[in-house]
Amino acid sequence: MGKRANNEGSVYQRSDGRWVAAVTLLQDGRMNRVTKYAATQNAAVKVLRDLKKDQDAGRPIKFTRETLRQWLDAWLSDFIEPQRSARTYAGYAWILSRIPEEIGATELSKVTPHQIQKAINDLTAAGKGSTADQLRRVLRAALNRAVKLRKIADNPVTATDPPKYEKSEGQTLTGPQAAALLNAAAKADDPLRNLWALALYLGLRKSEIRGLKREDVDLEKRRIFVQRSLHWIKGKDRKSGTWIEQPCKTVKSRRTLPLFGPVLTAIAAQVTVRESQGWKGEYLFVSPIHQPLHSATVTHAWAEACKRAKVSIVRFHDARHSCGSLLHSAGASPFVIQEILGHTHLATTRRYTHTPQNVLQDALEKMAATVKKPKQPRKPKNRVAVTVAVN
Repeated sequence: MGKRANNEGSVYQRSDGRWVAAVTLLQDGRMNRVTKYAATQNAAVKVLRDLKKDQDAGRPIKFTRETLRQWLDAWLSDFIEPQRSARTYAGYAWILSRIPEEIGATELSKVTPHQIQKAINDLTAAGKGSTADQLRRVLRAALNRAVKLRKIADNPVTATDPPKYEKSEGQTLTGPQAAALLNAAAKADDPLRNLWALALYLGLRKSEIRGLKREDVDLEKRRIFVQRSLHWIKGKDRKSGTWIEQPCKTVKSRRTLPLFGPVLTAIAAQVTVRESQGWKGEYLFVSPIHQPLHSATVTHAWAEACKRAKVSIVRFHDARHSCGSLLHSAGASPFVIQEILGHTHLATTRRYTHTPQNVLQDALEKMAATVKKPKQPRKPKNRVAVTVAVN
């Protein structure tokens, strides 16, 4: 019998009768021996052949025993937290916490597409299709990294289907409804009435409004600079947290907008209010204790403002949708709306411009007015006229 080559592997029988397929591989600079058991010699030979095939293809054949949850925690700590923003890290950590405990406790190499698909389906069935979609995308990224590190042979997420759900297009307030909300807020002396004006007239994001400072407002030249956002980031215990100030992410979202009419009035009034308070803190809009406004505070106050005005209770973010739709109804170019809302892609702007039925009807009626019956040729009165016409 010829001499066996290095790393060729071997098949032998143990004293307890089981057959063993063994192969030695170089892993992390060290030689490691991988053994797998089989009931018969033929089965052990097949196992060895499969091990060699994986080894020759560069696929991992010895997997870590860490669980899915342990790997995800390591991925967040070692690959996301040092490289990405605190907000992104917190968002990824939250979405991965949606993974059921029984799946998280499964060994990384034993997680199946079926397990992941069931988790996605359960979230979708509970009306959380968007959460399910985000979970699938983030989990796929985390397990792609595990494949690159040869912790697993392939990514089980790639064998799953994305959730099917209807994406929310957002609701909008009409012009009269927006006016009713602002008027009711003024009559009630709503402390956030000036914030509502910025949201409806300029379509600013909640985080952008929270990040506004006195230096961003130029009353003399009548303009406002949108250049940062402010976010409350929860800690790892999900109870504590901290405020994180970030520059706007894209060139389009960093924008200068004109102050006009009601917006100029609202901004000037807010500056006056803050100056009368001694401007405690940096930001233009703050809580009664001069702290930045938490998202839940704005959301609750907005719902109360809608109730007070007796209009549909829509999300605060729908004020941004309302701004885009009202600009569209007023005949603004999509490119102008894109600049005002600070969208990078025009396709995003399209989702913010909802055309009301009266505008559709007006357009159709104008189109119909251009459709006229063709003129019928006049019939000749006698044969002489016909002859003359032919000649």
